[in-house]
Amino acid sequence: MSIFIDRLIGLTAFVVFGVAATLTRPASGYGIFEYSIFAFAALFAIGIVVLFVFGHRIAQFVNRLFTGRSQKIAAIIDDAGEALHQYSRQWRSVLLCLLLSLIIVFIIAVTVVVIADATEFGGLSPVEYGIAGVYAMIANSLPFTPGGLGIGEGAFASACVALEPTITSIPYGTIFLVLRCVIVLSTLPGLVVYLLYPQRASLLAPAKANP
Repeated sequence: MSIFIDRLIGLTAFVVFGVAATLTRPASGYGIFEYSIFAFAALFAIGIVVLFVFGHRIAQFVNRLFTGRSQKIAAIIDDAGEALHQYSRQWRSVLLCLLLSLIIVFIIAVTVVVIADATEFGGLSPVEYGIAGVYAMIANSLPFTPGGLGIGEGAFASACVALEPTITSIPYGTIFLVLRCVIVLSTLPGLVVYLLYPQRASLLAPAKANP
């Protein structure tokens, strides 16, 4: 549940930042892409509120459907409902995590703009590259391929084409591929520290519950 909430907060940050970036575009130029973003964001916001406020009650209701049929599934649903209830009570901590996620998303968007500027493809403004990068990261989070490989690049290219003033054949997907390589390289110091850690086997041991 901790990983699930972490992903959920990260996805929320992407949506919030994406909507804010989209609002910087002139309203006269709104098309199906922009209106789809607003519709998705509204539905997502409603879903988040329902999940945190009524999630434990929904879990209790669903739990009754599986009680007596599958005890394992019932236990998972019960744990999920209790975890959602705890997170909803600690809403200040959740908002702090959301703020940190927004900072991270901003850094990623800036990185996309810097990479796009280095490629000298042209065609889009820095804000438009940032918008495309944010929504590519949302698509990249979907569990279709390992790490979203190929999904993020395709989504980024599609968003760039949708934002283009004129139709071109620029390989926008390579910009997101470079971003992926940069992110992978940035994790290598952590790998080195893990390999040098003297008791690294203990890091994989199950945590003991604190009485």
